[in-house]
Amino acid sequence: MFGLEDTEISREITGSPYVSNNTAIYGMLVLNLSGQTNVTLGVRQDDHQYFGQHTTHRSTIAHSLQRIVLRAAYGTGFRAPNLFELYSDLYGNQDLEPETGESIELGFDLAMADEYELSATVYLVEIDELIDWVSTPQPNNPWNGEYQQVTGTSDSKGLEVSLSGRLSDALSANIDLTYQDSKVPDGAGGLKRQVRVPRLQANLAANYSVSEVMSFGIGLHHKKSVIDSGVELDDYTLLNLNSSYQLNDRVKVYGRLENAMDENYETISGYGTLGRAFYVGVSSRF
Repeated sequence: MFGLEDTEISREITGSPYVSNNTAIYGMLVLNLSGQTNVTLGVRQDDHQYFGQHTTHRSTIAHSLQRIVLRAAYGTGFRAPNLFELYSDLYGNQDLEPETGESIELGFDLAMADEYELSATVYLVEIDELIDWVSTPQPNNPWNGEYQQVTGTSDSKGLEVSLSGRLSDALSANIDLTYQDSKVPDGAGGLKRQVRVPRLQANLAANYSVSEVMSFGIGLHHKKSVIDSGVELDDYTLLNLNSSYQLNDRVKVYGRLENAMDENYETISGYGTLGRAFYVGVSSRF
């Protein structure tokens, strides 16, 4: 498979228009070995308007053994700073350069029964010249800061586990857990924890179909151990509810209640978040 991609992004920042363009060509080769092993080899070359050409690649392998699939992947990456990071009058930094990195992951998918699947993945991601928000508080502006290049190599390693299944013809559920240890250079030859990245995340989602036209859903989202601006933020759990009703073949009515328990929490130190919120809408297919 081969392809060509041309992306133009425009944005007006404090009254001034900015545009960036990126052209990419990519290809992927899929190989089936011995009927049980699949290999993919991919390569991509980006030609960015401001940051020139960069070549990245990704390779994967998956091997099937009855009910279990063993898999591994390795890849490299490139990310140019976006327009806001470059040109924001408050936080921008026009000296930023692209991030580059590499990642490796190992995992498995296990079919425990006809209706259940367990997946697990361990990963390591290393990023050179990470673009990160750096707080530089001033006496008259404690929230002052800008996007800066983090000199050196940042790394993020972790474990993701998920379990999904159908408990009955009408009820399905999914739970996933993520442990992540993300660190950035501290400027003194060592590493420190990356801000605003939770050590632990957990999500639980369930959906119940009352009939062919009506369904209800529930979601729980928990985040634990997040630091920002030198302090550890409070852990929090959010409860979200949703429902939908199919009026006819084309029209569906839906509603959702987010943060149903009206939890008071922060994802950024000193900045509040929305409380309980209700949304209703209609979707139609033509």
